[in-house]
Amino acid sequence: MQLLSAEGRALHGLLWRLTQRADVAEDLMQDLVIKLADSATFSRADRPAAFARRAATNLALDWRRKQKRRGLAADWSTVQHTRAADSPGPVSVLEQDDEIARLLDALAQMKPTDRVVLTMRYLEEADYDAVAAAVGKTAAQARGLCFKAVRRLRKQLTKIETVEVRHGA
Repeated sequence: MQLLSAEGRALHGLLWRLTQRADVAEDLMQDLVIKLADSATFSRADRPAAFARRAATNLALDWRRKQKRRGLAADWSTVQHTRAADSPGPVSVLEQDDEIARLLDALAQMKPTDRVVLTMRYLEEADYDAVAAAVGKTAAQARGLCFKAVRRLRKQLTKIETVEVRHGA
């Protein structure tokens, strides 16, 4: 598992950004190690780092779905945020946390390729070359994938907001 030696920190950081909880990121990291060790597909993967990143993203999004089904959608008030002394007030923090939750829910409903390119480009801040390598495309094609994925994400967010307004959420 030399991949985990090289990519472990980045994978853990990705899990933390997707769950916003250090304890859950630790648990999911352990699940990821087990999943990769038991996976015959992983051992044959052309791009093991991309495979691991996709598996980590799926684990985090599955965790969010389970939390939502159980009515335990992330209690953002208990999440440890690191903010400057001149941070926004409590109302702004709650609005920001609600936006993050909506964004992650929309991301969970997207195609795997869209999730990978959006996660890498905008959460991990990877350049287009790294995104291209992960999805087996050229940098120009990766730019196009990112552009289209953002457009689909916006549509997905609009759907979620429409449903919330109808249901009075």
